[in-house]
Amino acid sequence: MRMSLILRSFRPQDEAVAVAAHQAFAAENFTFLLGYTDGMPWEEWIQDRERIRNGIDLPSDWVRATILAAEVDGTLVGRASVRFELNEWLARQGGHVGYAVLPEFRRRGYATEILRQAIEVAPSGGC
Repeated sequence: MRMSLILRSFRPQDEAVAVAAHQAFAAENFTFLLGYTDGMPWEEWIQDRERIRNGIDLPSDWVRATILAAEVDGTLVGRASVRFELNEWLARQGGHVGYAVLPEFRRRGYATEILRQAIEVAPSGGC
């Protein structure tokens, strides 16, 4: 039986909970929302992620990638990031998939399910 976790694109209505998660993870020295800076307009961040998913105007040290919200029954529990190619640094340290689970949702199997679904997204190129 599969759990009800789904990976999906971040949406405008995710702003408050996603930014709160980003700030909580900053205390752990981890970046929850890749490319997000405090005060950045949320819609701008979403548009930037879409450009990166499509490989448009990538910074020189970035690769085509996507970041997906991990949701269970309408609640954000974490996120996955999937890189569709690797640069030298990613080949040594970062890899194709990264993921995070919010502290209050850990130890419930969500990380395993996020990873399983992210691996399925990787070959598709996020399209």
